[in-house]
Amino acid sequence: MTSLMKSDLKRRVDKISLIQANYLMPAYEAIINSIQSIEKNEELATTQDGMIELLFDRKSKKQVQLDFQTEEELRNLPVMNVEIVDNGTGFNKINFDSFLTYDSPLKQSSGGKGTGRLLWLKAFDSAEIESYYKEEDKCYKIKFLFSIEKGGVDSDFVKIEQVPSDKFKCKTIIRLIGLKEQYQEQYSQSLQSLGKKIINHFISHFVNKEKCPKIVIKDNFESENLNSLFKDSLIKEHIEHSTFSIGKLNFNLHYVKLKPLVRGLHKLHFCADSREVYSITLKDYIPNLASKLTDKETNEDFYYQIFMSGKYLDDYVDDSNRSRFIFDDSNLLTNQNLITEEAVKNIKEHINKQLEEIEEAKYKTVKAYILKNSPQYRILLNDKYKKQLKNIPPNLKGKELDLRLYDEFYKIDREAKKKTRELLSKKPGNEDDADFLNNKLNEYIDAISEVSKAKLSDYVAYRKSVLDLLSKLQKQKNNGKYPLEKAIHEIVFPMNKTSDDIDYEKHNLWAIDERLSYHSYLASDKKFKSMDVIDSNSGKEPDIIIFNRPIVLTDNEEKINTITIIEFKRPERDDYTDDDNPLQQIINYVKDLRESKAKDKDGETITINSNTPIYAYLITSLTPKMINLANDSGYLTSSPDNSGYFGFHPRHCIYFEIISYKKMIQDSKDRNRILFDKLNL
Repeated sequence: MTSLMKSDLKRRVDKISLIQANYLMPAYEAIINSIQSIEKNEELATTQDGMIELLFDRKSKKQVQLDFQTEEELRNLPVMNVEIVDNGTGFNKINFDSFLTYDSPLKQSSGGKGTGRLLWLKAFDSAEIESYYKEEDKCYKIKFLFSIEKGGVDSDFVKIEQVPSDKFKCKTIIRLIGLKEQYQEQYSQSLQSLGKKIINHFISHFVNKEKCPKIVIKDNFESENLNSLFKDSLIKEHIEHSTFSIGKLNFNLHYVKLKPLVRGLHKLHFCADSREVYSITLKDYIPNLASKLTDKETNEDFYYQIFMSGKYLDDYVDDSNRSRFIFDDSNLLTNQNLITEEAVKNIKEHINKQLEEIEEAKYKTVKAYILKNSPQYRILLNDKYKKQLKNIPPNLKGKELDLRLYDEFYKIDREAKKKTRELLSKKPGNEDDADFLNNKLNEYIDAISEVSKAKLSDYVAYRKSVLDLLSKLQKQKNNGKYPLEKAIHEIVFPMNKTSDDIDYEKHNLWAIDERLSYHSYLASDKKFKSMDVIDSNSGKEPDIIIFNRPIVLTDNEEKINTITIIEFKRPERDDYTDDDNPLQQIINYVKDLRESKAKDKDGETITINSNTPIYAYLITSLTPKMINLANDSGYLTSSPDNSGYFGFHPRHCIYFEIISYKKMIQDSKDRNRILFDKLNL
């Protein structure tokens, strides 16, 4: 065996990178070879007379063990071999010698790097080449095997013979045989899906239809004309263009409007030698290009596919991996980020009118949403901050829109605070500097003030929603029953928690009394004996108990400021007995509490004496039975509006207040009315 290729083929193939995402790259290399071969075939009047056929040879039914094969399963059977046929010049002596030479310079002028065929052996076991070509007015056929096992091309397996010239036509058949297992899953997709990927990669050729041969793909079941598929996806055959420069480097942008049939995103494609290298999604750089657009003339939906080309891109595509460039990122004029930035800037200028229309429509939608649903973000409608809305994609709704508004809102807050800190750290050098810094400081403080107002609006809107929920819960359900008191309890303060467990903003004690929001320790649905702030053996479990400053006590360590107990009863309950009288239940809590001892700041126990004031709120419905219990107590008086009771139990030193659910909610609404009105809530 004598290899005609002078190199360690296996080592070179092993060094090539072919990630699974680029699984079609071996086929792409064969296609571009075919296109270039067709362009050099002088017997063809135009490149359009060229023909490329790809056959994706799928495994047979017998090779795939499926209990039941649907039509879709059959059309997505794994591919084993790929055959590429073209009517280009073929493997004449010059082309065959170039094939045998690694890093051949033959196709450098058209972007060839001389390494593409190595990708065939990266993904397939071998390649069979059969080619019919002309050499000095004679017709020949060459057939050879290309494989790692043979060291590339073995001279013993190269067959060249002269063939009759009558009816002769140039033709090359490349069979990529034995797709390797790690790439088979990627090839297991429909023929149309494979076709779309080929169009995406060679789209600059399809756009320039005068230089694009006919490309047809087939499998064991069907065929697809990619030229027709692409033509059907075009909105207009007219392609727009723009240019930009970075220093002395020139770049071209070509704007193609494609129907969603082929692509579902607006993209910028970086191309080299008329082939896509990679692409970026434009919505990541221009948020208003997040969804499809509509062409005004045809009224058809489309996505922009913008192709960037330039000599600099041709020169710096990676020889060994055509899915990336090797830019000189140390050069500020040629680094990848700058090229992308300048390209995006040029695109914005070119389609500015469309972007302005999208922005205007988006602003109306966002404004309506803010005014109706989220007034806390009103600051974003201010002319000074309206530019923040440009970062929000159009067509967002509901929760998605709210989250993006939240992000932009807090950007203002963070930036204003950051700049304020920076200004405060500077020392003015003269009077003019002092005036400048003072003016800037006032500007940033104004921004912080606006954000603070917005935060207040957010909190007011939150309060309104809590009260609406409480109002809904205290009403009768469809099944004639009322919700358990624990549902309301959870809203006011989460059960089985203490004030050490949750954030200050996570409770809604303000719905009962604003003063309850300020406390040092609270226990919800906890037994006395489990509370850290008292020493007690009692197993009684009030719904909510609040100790006012239980740890850091006053100078007189025999006193504790106040204790508050809150008890909830199920709405409309009217079956109380003497044994479960809720007033007596609270008194029993107090008895156990006064027998307990509080703990001071050092953890020492302190007696809770009989004079320590205890406030008790009983949240319930004023049913006939509850009214009788209140009237018979001897220490409670009906409130002026007849929707509750209040009074002082002298023996146990308890300030009692019975509040109906309706009164609790209405009183809270009244306290917040002016804020609700200001926000039109």
